[in-house]
Amino acid sequence: MAADIGIRIGVEGEKTFKSALSGINAQLKNLSSEMKAAVSSMADMGDEESRAAKRSDILSRSIEASKQKIDLISKQYDRAKESLDDLGRELDEAKREFGENSDEAIKAQNAYNRQAAAVNKLGAQLNDATAEMNRMEAELKDIAREADRAEDALSALGNEADGVFTLLHKSSYVE
Repeated sequence: MAADIGIRIGVEGEKTFKSALSGINAQLKNLSSEMKAAVSSMADMGDEESRAAKRSDILSRSIEASKQKIDLISKQYDRAKESLDDLGRELDEAKREFGENSDEAIKAQNAYNRQAAAVNKLGAQLNDATAEMNRMEAELKDIAREADRAEDALSALGNEADGVFTLLHKSSYVE
């Protein structure tokens, strides 16, 4: 009876996790398509600053969604790892109590192996999500650098214009 309750809780927890992960993945997919649409329409946008702001906004929202995804996967990973540790203790106990090759030890080993595979899969998902978030953060930094360069260029152009205006203004007094 206790095993049934444990299995049901595990399945319900897994269902909640998968549902939440699916929602975050859908949000990330939507943001990705929004970025593609924005990039394709950027030729119509007036200046580099507007384009950078739009890309920056979408990337910032994508990073936030990625952080949520990483947090969700991390929590699920921790729960799965705890379960793996429990199954490892149960496996050791079954081997000690019933023998290395007993049916109980084999069942415990199979449960342990399934859980180990689940932990490994979650670890890979966590690594992938972290790498994707790091990529987006690097892209966001690149956009900020591009915006700074554009601002510096605009400032330099403004200084040149001021210099030309000053020269023109001085030359108008000379005549």
